[in-house]
Amino acid sequence: SQVIAIVTDATMGFPSTVLIYDVRAGQAVNKILPPADKMKKPTIVRWTDCNESILSGHDDGHVALWDPSTGDLQNSQRPHTETVRDLQFNRDRTCFITASKDTTARLLETANLHIIKTYKTE
Repeated sequence: SQVIAIVTDATMGFPSTVLIYDVRAGQAVNKILPPADKMKKPTIVRWTDCNESILSGHDDGHVALWDPSTGDLQNSQRPHTETVRDLQFNRDRTCFITASKDTTARLLETANLHIIKTYKTE
């Protein structure tokens, strides 16, 4: 299928969400609304291997794994103290690196979000 995941900003009274959109059907098929009491707005999203989950980075330093069909939160961690600006996977998507406004980059395991290594940036 041709499904994409995008982040919407909070505008006109609507909260920031992760929207899953079917390009062929021309419509949204699911909406993930991160719980405001647990994490701030998403800033970036990526699909995991075989589109099994969606990985999101957030304004408050959280990263989270979501079930794209139900919108359920599978796991979340807060490896950063400030905004997650970027997420990039390794070739087989078993781990990923984050870049944050807190001047660190962290290598994490995709399956459990455990931190493997921290890199300090300027």
